[in-house]
Amino acid sequence: MFIKRKYQPYREILDLQKEFKEYNKLCRGKSRKFCYYSDWKNHILSLIQKLDTLEKKDNLKHYLINCKRVNNLIDSHYIEIMLVCITLLLDKYLGNYSIWAFIGLFLLVLMELLLSADKYHKEYCFYCDIIEILEERETHAILKKEEEPCPSTPKPPTKMRS
Repeated sequence: MFIKRKYQPYREILDLQKEFKEYNKLCRGKSRKFCYYSDWKNHILSLIQKLDTLEKKDNLKHYLINCKRVNNLIDSHYIEIMLVCITLLLDKYLGNYSIWAFIGLFLLVLMELLLSADKYHKEYCFYCDIIEILEERETHAILKKEEEPCPSTPKPPTKMRS
């Protein structure tokens, strides 16, 4: 379950909700658009290239890092809340219901807990992957810049044919 946020920077370039759906399909092997992770990664890279300044890329990266933090926080609190609910149900209903009814209720809550944890984990991995792609792009740009010769350095003379 992708957490909808009102503000999403550069949504016209990189729609995170749409990309998460494709990422999720790719992880399950059901994507019609991408066969491999590298295909999806190249798609994301092509979208990121549309961010024309380093400041925009940094803003997007910071936004994604915050989303990842919030997602991780929600995931950890969700598990705690579900455990408290299970404990309260155990305390309140164990005397009033048969053990089979309690076991059924416990299994339903446990299944919901596991499914929700899996959804939050996929979203967390999605944010991590996009952040990694952004950082890899930055590193590649820095290395490419270092490899270029300094414009003030004169080129060696070429030999002329006689």
